Amino acid sequence: MSSSHYSETEKAIIGWTLATKGYISLNWKFKRTGENRSFFLCPVIGIISPDYYFLDRFDKVVKCGNIRHKGLPKYGRQDYIWQVNKQEEVYRILKEVIPYLPNKEKIKLAELVMEFCELRKYGTLKKKPYSDREKEIAVEITAINKKNRRGGK
Repeated sequence: MSSSHYSETEKAIIGWTLATKGYISLNWKFKRTGENRSFFLCPVIGIISPDYYFLDRFDKVVKCGNIRHKGLPKYGRQDYIWQVNKQEEVYRILKEVIPYLPNKEKIKLAELVMEFCELRKYGTLKKKPYSDREKEIAVEITAINKKNRRGGK
């Protein structure tokens, strides 16, 4: 029996949707415990869309994540975000759909995020200092995402 959570069709839907409408990245999270405050990097995948119904259907295919409002409407439209930011789930989804990502940049982002997850060993996101390789991965992901935002320049 396969350990896959998705059928081949679902993997293709997830991969192509992440590649065309979504993002794969590391986000800075803020943690406050008493008087201590800290920031830590968290792997994340998500989709931003004004179509709540589309995100709801996508959520039913992926079977994890959550949908929320993005905030104030921009240019007269309300955007919604579907997002997964649990390290184990991000790693599992990317591992299954990486062969279905249609462009090199998304594949590279997925590989970097998966490597980051492997280096952080599930559950140690906030507990140990970042290694040099983890810092390099964060810089590489930021550079790729900035390049993509500027239209490849």
